[in-house]
Amino acid sequence: MQEEKGARMGLAAYNEENGCFDIVSSSVGDVMGTRRIFNKLFSSVGQVVLEKKVYKLGELEVWLAHIDQLGNFVLIYGEKELELHELASGLGFEPDKIVKESFAEMLYKAEKKL
Repeated sequence: MQEEKGARMGLAAYNEENGCFDIVSSSVGDVMGTRRIFNKLFSSVGQVVLEKKVYKLGELEVWLAHIDQLGNFVLIYGEKELELHELASGLGFEPDKIVKESFAEMLYKAEKKL
């Protein structure tokens, strides 16, 4: 999906067995700002530990696998779909909107809440 402002998001892979997602997102804008928003987003949930590029919430791991100067990054959510939904709910998002909404819009809403 693509937004007229230049941000786009695609669901690259979904593993039904364990509920893992690969979400590839590309946004036009300030990459460091995006990284800061991610840090705030996940740290605001509480009990989240950032180890290198892995955000840990209990058994759930969210990997910031790659970020480049264009703002491209890949997130892998695991281990179970239910835990992904709980994380989304904790962040104030409806789970299915994570893949239906534009990622830029999701980040914007998160930033407004913080």
